[in-house]
Amino acid sequence: MPNEIHNYLHQIDESSFDYVYEENVTIHLKDDRGLVRCNVYRPKAANGEKFPVLVTYGAYGKDIHYSAYAVVQGDEIGLNQSPSKLDTISRDTSLAFINVIEVRLLGISYSADSHWRVAARQPKGLACINTWEEISDYYRDRCRHGGILSNTFVHFGGIVTTNQYGRPGRAARKWGPDTIEGDLTEEEAEGNCRDQTIDNFTNQFLDDEFYRSKDYEMKDIKVPLLSRNVEGYMNAGSKLKYLRFVTGRHDLPFYTKACVDMQKSFLENKDTGVWSTGEAPKVEIVLRKGDVGFNNPEDEKAYLTCFEDEWPMPGTAYTKFYLTAAGGLTKVHPANHEITNISYQAPEDLKHQHLIQFTNEAFKKEVGFTGHIIAHLNISTSSIDSISDTKPSYINLFLTIRQLNSQDKEILYTSTVGNPVPVIKE
Repeated sequence: MPNEIHNYLHQIDESSFDYVYEENVTIHLKDDRGLVRCNVYRPKAANGEKFPVLVTYGAYGKDIHYSAYAVVQGDEIGLNQSPSKLDTISRDTSLAFINVIEVRLLGISYSADSHWRVAARQPKGLACINTWEEISDYYRDRCRHGGILSNTFVHFGGIVTTNQYGRPGRAARKWGPDTIEGDLTEEEAEGNCRDQTIDNFTNQFLDDEFYRSKDYEMKDIKVPLLSRNVEGYMNAGSKLKYLRFVTGRHDLPFYTKACVDMQKSFLENKDTGVWSTGEAPKVEIVLRKGDVGFNNPEDEKAYLTCFEDEWPMPGTAYTKFYLTAAGGLTKVHPANHEITNISYQAPEDLKHQHLIQFTNEAFKKEVGFTGHIIAHLNISTSSIDSISDTKPSYINLFLTIRQLNSQDKEILYTSTVGNPVPVIKE
């Protein structure tokens, strides 16, 4: 049977740390939708002194940088100590988030994913959002890139469901304390969990009810925002919005001194008015020029940065390159008689791969590539030989753009997890 909800769990510790720690602060949601439990970290100060508040609301925690902010970290409904059904990145999640918000939102990755959808609901207590590096389009960014299932993007069972409200044995696994009201049975826990991995496999199309229930209008976002998400920046309705590009891993730049100083400057715009007046540069880009290696933040500081007033950058011109039958890549449109088919055998496994490669002539002068690259291809499948009538039931295409130096050595860059990658690999 469901757990009996306890209402008197709030604890305050004013002596153990150099900040005041409040545990399991309960926020009752509107319309009897349940409750969210939060931990609050705030500076020690004279009675009555107020501080701006930073809120994170998500499925897992992270270390917190204390710098004269009150910090609220809430467990999403259905997770850790907040009862209800576990249904991440859902309408219910954002409706609950509205009740938690105070002043500003700050986060990266999953801790920022929900910023867009809750800001689109225009909660009264929200002043600005710093959504550093995250998804803004659930279907396209998270689940199905171009409609193709991203089946291993998130290990949902290892990351999220282990932290589910009522999941037995959390403390024994050193995965946080056990649920205050006690464990749920295995059947109760499974019945209270929507698994994204399963849901994304069984729902294919953007207009499926599953995806439509998670949709929202980016134009409804009105608060000032600072983000690294290009589509989010371009589609948000905010009058004051700023886009920042960085290089390196997914997790590290957010915590560097330069980025922390930038975020604090944005969040504390009462002291640095350029953000609140729109005088701050709208866009900051990184020019990845030269070969500095990969996964080395110090060496990557050699990349130059520049500022622009809009994105795409003024003067950007989309340039067409054509694939040729001889394996070339050229800006000259091929004559009709040069158009032909090029084929290759699908790989049997990772050790026996086959590919087609197209290479352009060396550039005579320096050229820059900025923005997103689009490939238009006409493709088909056939059986391996004329005897067999068996054809593949689907096609996976892996497109890579590589940069070669004057010695034909490939220049590699840092991936989101730190390994070497080409310019683009889709």
